[in-house]
Amino acid sequence: MNRFIKHTLALILSISAINTFAQKAESDYGIGLNVNFPMIGLQTSDYSGRGVGGAHIFTTAPMSNLLISKAENKFWQNLNYHLSAGFAMMGIRDRQSDNRYTNTYIDGTASLYLKPFHESSDFKIFAGLRPYYLVSTNTEKLRDGEYVIDNIDSANQNKSGDIGFSGTIGISVALSSIVNLELKYNHSFDNISTSPASIKGRQSIIEVTLSISATGIRDKVNYKDISTFEYLKKLHKGNLMVMLPTVNKAEIDGLINAGKSDQITNLLDELHQANVLVMKAFKNEFDFCPVVFYDDTNAYKVSNKVFGDFFYDADGNSIAIANVNTANFFVASFCEDVSSISHKMDYGLYVYDDKITHLGKPFNTQQNQFNIFAGGDPLNYLRKRLNVLSYEDYSRKVKKLNGRLLRFSSEN
Repeated sequence: MNRFIKHTLALILSISAINTFAQKAESDYGIGLNVNFPMIGLQTSDYSGRGVGGAHIFTTAPMSNLLISKAENKFWQNLNYHLSAGFAMMGIRDRQSDNRYTNTYIDGTASLYLKPFHESSDFKIFAGLRPYYLVSTNTEKLRDGEYVIDNIDSANQNKSGDIGFSGTIGISVALSSIVNLELKYNHSFDNISTSPASIKGRQSIIEVTLSISATGIRDKVNYKDISTFEYLKKLHKGNLMVMLPTVNKAEIDGLINAGKSDQITNLLDELHQANVLVMKAFKNEFDFCPVVFYDDTNAYKVSNKVFGDFFYDADGNSIAIANVNTANFFVASFCEDVSSISHKMDYGLYVYDDKITHLGKPFNTQQNQFNIFAGGDPLNYLRKRLNVLSYEDYSRKVKKLNGRLLRFSSEN
């Protein structure tokens, strides 16, 4: 047991040192909890796997952090290295004698995680190597209805101190900003178990892991601890990013298929005019902080903080990314969203934090929303396009939002 603690601490210190070296943009660290099921039953019918589990600590960061010359390359930004260290227990059962075998390993994993979609980190595929050190092995035999440890068993040829390698492949899916679910297959390169006389080497396994991000927890706690006043003071020195809608391809294809292609130009003109009015309203009525604009075609990039030169000012002039405060911002948009007030889909001016999470008061209130009949026209509600809104309609909402933010940031 002392040897187990010693080796575990050595691996943890190694990972901690690597994590310190990797502290750059998008780096992360945390713990993982897993359950596994050995696949020995596919190799020999005399044995079956037993579900056991383990735990590990990990650190991960983009390869571009290590390859300075590749820092701007999207491929290297999408490719993360992932290092982990921990312990794992694996068990099998002899179907004939009912003997049970349990091995405890210290694991170290080095993997590469690829994001297939640059705009999103919710899904990844990965592959890597998983070296192991066998800390202990034991045999349990059934006696008088109870399992007792009896390591005098010639079938179990594993020995403490054995070292080997396995390869791992799998997929990772983000369940939240804190938890990732991973499904992986670990293929053993040294399993030479034969039935019924010999169990030697580590078995291949199917494993399910929940990875818990310490960075995600820290960000969540820090966000909840900060008061509205402090948050507003912070945003006062940042940027408001206003998302403007564009006509998507499905909408245009729908008009073409319906034989209404002559309406496409009108549709584009109406949306352009609405966006011009929104930009004018923010230019004239919002001075809480500087405002930049971007098209909803770049919404995923903003939500995942993958920024580029796609911002522009209220006059439609391009703004270099160096002039945008991407470290301190919040987002607003005139759109349909589920209101925190009415809990139903309403059209209005909605405000979000830098994680695109719907904010509460004073950012979003009933005053942000339009009536059910936008612009006072019931027919417009049926049209599902708010093209009848005037400059006064937009500016009134922007002015009220600006006033609330200034008032709440000064009254506290």
